[in-house]
Amino acid sequence: AQRMAGWMGLHARDRKPHFAVSVGDHFYQDGVNSTTSPRWETTFNGLFNGTEGSLDIPFYAALGNHDWEPNEDNYLANLSASTWDLGTASQILYTSAHARNRFCLPAYYYTFAYKAADGPSVRFVAYDSIFAQSCPEGEQCQGESMPNKEEFW
Repeated sequence: AQRMAGWMGLHARDRKPHFAVSVGDHFYQDGVNSTTSPRWETTFNGLFNGTEGSLDIPFYAALGNHDWEPNEDNYLANLSASTWDLGTASQILYTSAHARNRFCLPAYYYTFAYKAADGPSVRFVAYDSIFAQSCPEGEQCQGESMPNKEEFW
């Protein structure tokens, strides 16, 4: 991860991107379980800071399967229903808990648009496919509600 972050910083210094897209597994292997986990510094903020601040840009994120793994541990340990989604919820809550935040994951799925100064507008969709996998066959998951945990595992 350090080599990749270093390469990204050098590339960003030269290319000056406006944002980055992170497609999941942000805290591989065991995730985070709070907005104050030390892994925010060691695995994200301290790692992806870039060369001369070159990575001081928003990182628009989508959840990956390893972002859900701490949740399974919580569920299997019979913790309360309010904590079974702690790992994924922590990443979403981290976004809103920090006024100036580079990690952008406002919901389990969301969209944002980017318009280049002299180019086209592009719409990005961040979609957590766990929802599609956990919806009963023939039904459509609605809104941002969590899947039923008994059906999930």
